[in-house]
Order: sequence, then C-alpha cells, then structure tokens
Amino acid sequence: MTTTDDLNSRTYSTELHLEVNGLLAGFAKERAARATNLHADLAQGRKARAGTVAEMLATFAKELNESSTQMHEELIQDKTTRANEMNNTLNNMQQERLSNHLKLQEDLAADHAKRIADIAELLGQFAGVRIANTDTLVEALHHDHQARFEDVMQMLQTFQSERMSETAELQHELAADASKRHSSVDTFLKEALNNRTKAAKEQAENLHEITQQRMTEVRQRLAEFHEWRRSGMGGRPSGGATPQATPETVAMPAQEAKAAPEAPVRPAEPVTQPKPEFGIKSTESAPVTPEATNGTETPQLIAAEDLIPFLALHPDGLMLEDLEQHFKATRSQLSAKLKKLIESGKVRKNDKLYLAI
Repeated sequence: MTTTDDLNSRTYSTELHLEVNGLLAGFAKERAARATNLHADLAQGRKARAGTVAEMLATFAKELNESSTQMHEELIQDKTTRANEMNNTLNNMQQERLSNHLKLQEDLAADHAKRIADIAELLGQFAGVRIANTDTLVEALHHDHQARFEDVMQMLQTFQSERMSETAELQHELAADASKRHSSVDTFLKEALNNRTKAAKEQAENLHEITQQRMTEVRQRLAEFHEWRRSGMGGRPSGGATPQATPETVAMPAQEAKAAPEAPVRPAEPVTQPKPEFGIKSTESAPVTPEATNGTETPQLIAAEDLIPFLALHPDGLMLEDLEQHFKATRSQLSAKLKKLIESGKVRKNDKLYLAI
C-alpha cells in the first residue's frame, strides 16, 4: 500500500509511468499478434472462396456446354423434321393445284362453247327483229318527212306574209321615231352646249382663288405635321389633333395648279345618218350620259407630286388600295408614280405600306 506522500513523490510517478508503458507494450504486442492471425485467416478464407468459385464456374461452364450442344442437336433435328413436313405439304399442294387447274380449264372450255352458241342464237334473233323494225321505221319516216315538209312550207308562207306586213308597219314606225329623235337630240345638244359653256366660264373665274386657298391649307397642315414629327411625335400638332385626310382638306394642289381653264366647247357637228337598207331608216344613237356608264368613274390622271401631301397626312402609311380608292386612278398608274418617288428618295415602302419621307 502506498500513502498520500508516496503518491506525490517522484518515485511513484516513475514507477507508474513504467507500469503504464509495460501495459501499453503488452497491448500492442497482443494487438499485432491478433492482426497477424486475422490477416492469415482472411487470406486462407479468400483462397478457399476463390477455389470454390472457380470450381463452381467450371461446373457451370461444363453444364452450359452440354446443354448448348444438346439444344443445337435438338434444333437441327427439329429443322430437318419441319423441312420434310414443308416439302411434303408443298408437293401435295402442287398436285392439288395441277388437278384443279386442269378441271378449271375443262369447265371454262365447256362454258365458252356454250356461251358462243347462246350469243350466236341471240344475234340471229336480234338481226331478224332489227331488219323488220328497220323496214317499218323507214316507211314511217318517209310518211313523216312528207307531212313535215308540207307543214314547213305552209308555215314559211304564213311567216312570209306576216313578216311583210310587220315590216311595213315597222318601217313606218321607225321613220316617225327617227324624226322625233333627231329633233330631241338637237334640242339636247344645244342645251348641253349652253350649260357647259356657262360652267366653264364660272370654273375659270373661281379656279385661281380656289387653288390658292387649298395650297395655303395644305402648306399649313404640312408645317404642323413636320413640327409634330420633329418633336418626336411626343405631342399633338398645334391644330389640336393629328392631321387627318378629309374630302374638303385633302386636295391635289399640283393638279389643280397645272389645270388650265376648260376650253370652250365647239358646237356639235351634225350627225350623219347611214343610208337605211330595205327601206328601214336607222335610228340615231342616244348621247352618252353618266347614267349610261352604270356608275363607273373614269380614271383620273395624277402627277407623282400629288401623292406626297396625302401620304404625309398619314404617318402610319397607306396601302396601294387606299391610294387607288382616294385618287380614283388605276393600280398600274399609281405603281409607276410610287416607284419614281421611291427611287428619288421622297417615299419609302415598308412591306405593303407607303410612307412619305
């Protein structure tokens, strides 16, 4: 037994340290021995397992080879048996086909000979009936032809007499109607000449004033539009709203400026009537009026510069149909004018829309 003083002494510490070292050394030796034994057991078990697995694989390979050989032999035997059965079946089918073919040929030959005999009999009966019917039809047609010829001659004589009487009446009516139309046409031409001369004078007096007024309106709207466009389209023009095209404001200043006062209308020349044939006087053709044209409008001639103000009033662009509807011009004419403006850099085309630059 050690006392409390011994525990605090240096000797006791040394002895305790030696005792602990001895215990640790023994534990390390015991652990090393156990590890060596464990490695040896594991190596021996691994060898034993490897031998067992190798033996099992060899046995499995042997059994697999035996079963494969047996299956190949069975397949070869089965293939030979099926080939023999197929050959026997094909031979039987070939024999049955040959016998059926011969039987069908015999049946077809007999049926063909029977049908030929039936057709010959039917043709003989049909020929006899047709000959009899032909003679009857020829006789009936001859009598009918004679009767129709007599009826037609009688109808022609009646029609000729009626036509002569109606022709005389029509000639008389046409002569009276021609004289009436001559007088009415002369009166209409005189009135139209007077009205046209009066309208031409009034239009010539007011043309310059109207042209100047419309040019001023267009310049003002173009200036507002350019001002609105330069400001980045952030606000409205000074007029209070985006310029829009209306029938009163959208005019064709270039066309009106170039238009000259209408020339005085020459008096209408007398209408020469052709010489009537068979005693029938020809009637005078009626004058062409706007009503006679079924409402169709004559395409107007426009200049390329006339398109720029109208396009400028529509910053979003216009299609060719819109221009055609507004200017009442043909599509080919508008296309040619727009092409010139695009080449000169005054108009650009975006898809199907035309925009002023």
